[in-house]
Amino acid sequence: MELQRNSRIGVAELCDTVGLTPATCHRRLKRLRESGLIVGEVALVDPRHTARPLTVIIELKLDQRSGGERLAFERRLAEQPELSMAWAVSGDTDFVAIGQFRDIEHYRDFMLRQLIADDLVQRHKSTLALERLRFDLSLEFAIER
Repeated sequence: MELQRNSRIGVAELCDTVGLTPATCHRRLKRLRESGLIVGEVALVDPRHTARPLTVIIELKLDQRSGGERLAFERRLAEQPELSMAWAVSGDTDFVAIGQFRDIEHYRDFMLRQLIADDLVQRHKSTLALERLRFDLSLEFAIER
C-alpha cells in the first residue's frame, strides 16, 4: 500500500499512483480508517538521533500462575514507556519486547526495577541491537475493489 511507504503523500499523487479517481480514493481511505485497518499514521524516527538510542530485544518467560496475575503483568508491560513494541508469543518465551533506552545504565535500571523484580518473571534474555539492517512495517493486504 502506497500509504505504508509514505503517509505524507498527497491524495492527488496517491490517486495517480494507484490509478483511482479522487472521489474513489477518498472513499477507500475513509473506509480503511473507519474499519480499523489503518490504525494510525506516524513518522518513523531513527533511534540513533533520539534521547534513547540503545535498542534492546527482551525475551521473558513467566511462571505459570493464575490468569489474573498474567493479565496484570501484560497490562504493566504494555504501559512501559521504554518499550516501543511488545508481543505475547508462543514457544519457550512468553513475551518479546523491543526497548529503547538512553544507555546501558537506563536499560539495567529498567530491567531490575520493572521486570526482574516481578515474581512472575522466571527467565529473561536480552539482546542489544548493534545495527539495524531492515526496518519495514509495511504489510500486504487485499482491498475489495
